[in-house]
Amino acid sequence: MFKRRLRFSPQPLKRYYFDYFDIRDGDAIASDEEGVEFPDIKAAQDEAAQALADVARDVTRGFGEDSPNYRMSIEVRDGDGPVLRAKLVLDFVR
Repeated sequence: MFKRRLRFSPQPLKRYYFDYFDIRDGDAIASDEEGVEFPDIKAAQDEAAQALADVARDVTRGFGEDSPNYRMSIEVRDGDGPVLRAKLVLDFVR
């Protein structure tokens, strides 16, 4: 008797692109032409959130007491177009 082997079928990956924008004027800072593969939109969302957290950390380290306000967004798109936008707003009030 033949035993049927179960094959592990990983979830297919989808390519997502991360475009960075300056919120103040809407101009693209950087457009992603290569993209990154993720299993789902939640994983792409987590990546966008981590990228904005890294930007926030770098921005606050780069300025002294005269820290400017900073606003940017990341638009995540797949092959069909935009799927989500994550925004970072740093307003320093003293």
